[in-house]
Amino acid sequence: LLKYHMVIAAGLGRRAAERWGPRLIDLDIIFYGSRVVRDERIEVPHPHAKERAFVMVPLSEIAPGFIDPLSGASVSELAARLGKEGLRRLEG
Repeated sequence: LLKYHMVIAAGLGRRAAERWGPRLIDLDIIFYGSRVVRDERIEVPHPHAKERAFVMVPLSEIAPGFIDPLSGASVSELAARLGKEGLRRLEG
């Protein structure tokens, strides 16, 4: 999965650059089913996804009952804890 992720990002113009620096595109693997992966290249579930309303709120709209394998909470529960303040829905 990580290999394909990197191929897609490169195809969209992503080049290796400084960590946390500006980039043309940023793709993250938030969850991979109920798998938990921790190694030097990747952490799944994404270690900061549960802190980011801009990730959890839209995810709760398409997969509300998905269960985070680490916390046991549903995506809807995680999104509700974060709230929607500061989020703006884009149409089109």
